[in-house]
Amino acid sequence: MEKSEFLKTLPTVNELYAIVNQLTKMPHVHCDEETFDDTITLYEKKEDAEAAAKALMKEHIPCGVLVILQKTVGALYLDLMLMGVNRVDFVMEKETHVLELSDIIRRKDDDEIPEGKRPIENPELKLSMLYFFQEMRKNVPPEEKKNLRQLEEEMIINVMRATYIMPLMEVEKENGEKAQTFLQLKNPEGDNYLAAFTDTVEYNRFVKDGERMPIVPTKFEQLLQLRKTNVKGIVINPAGINVVLTNENLEKFEESFELPS
Repeated sequence: MEKSEFLKTLPTVNELYAIVNQLTKMPHVHCDEETFDDTITLYEKKEDAEAAAKALMKEHIPCGVLVILQKTVGALYLDLMLMGVNRVDFVMEKETHVLELSDIIRRKDDDEIPEGKRPIENPELKLSMLYFFQEMRKNVPPEEKKNLRQLEEEMIINVMRATYIMPLMEVEKENGEKAQTFLQLKNPEGDNYLAAFTDTVEYNRFVKDGERMPIVPTKFEQLLQLRKTNVKGIVINPAGINVVLTNENLEKFEESFELPS
C-alpha cells in the first residue's frame, strides 16, 4: 500500500498499541541505527506489541503495552512532536509502514508565527532527557549502560540552550501586601526548588483544572540568577520525566560548559 493510501486509512483504525517504557512512563523511543530517526512503533495487533515488549524486557528494559484509541491518538502525535520524535513505524497486520511524524500531523513553522506568539517548546531537551533516563535507570551494572556519559552531556547542553516556562505565584509579605514570586516546590527534606517547564503540555500536567498562574519565558542564564535566592536548585517538568538540578550541579555546568550566546 502506498503511503498516501495508508494515510487515508489511518483515521479508520479504531485502536493502536504502543510500548510504554516503565523506566520513564512514556512511549519507548529508539534511535534508528541507520537513519538516526528518533522513532516509536505503534502496533495494530495487541499480541505483536506484547511480543515486542517481551523482547525489550530481555534487554533489561521493563515495558508495558498501552492501547491508544482513535479519539486520543491525535494527542499522542502532539506529545511525540513535543518530545522530538520524528518517525512513527506502524506495524499492521500485513505490512509495516514507516512515516515521518510530519506526514501525520503538521504545525505552522516558526517563521509563519509572529515572534511574540511563538510557543515555548524544547523538543531537543525532552528527547535527550528521555534517552538519558531510559538508559540510566536500566537495572544493569554501570559498565553495561551504553553511552551514558555522552547522553548526559547532550542533556546538559540542551538544558543550557532551553527557554523555560516559569509560573509566578502570589505570596503575602510580612506587612500584609501581596507580591509575586517564581513558583517553588518543596521536596520531602523541606528544601525549596524553582519549578521550570519545557512547554505548555508539561505545565498543564502540573496545574490543577481551572488553576492558572501567570508565566514568564525564562532563559537558562536567567535561571542561574534566580537560583541565588533561597532555593536549593531547579526542577524541570516536576509532573513528568523530571530533572532535579541542585545549585552545585548548576555551578559545575557553568565551569564545564560554555553558555549559549
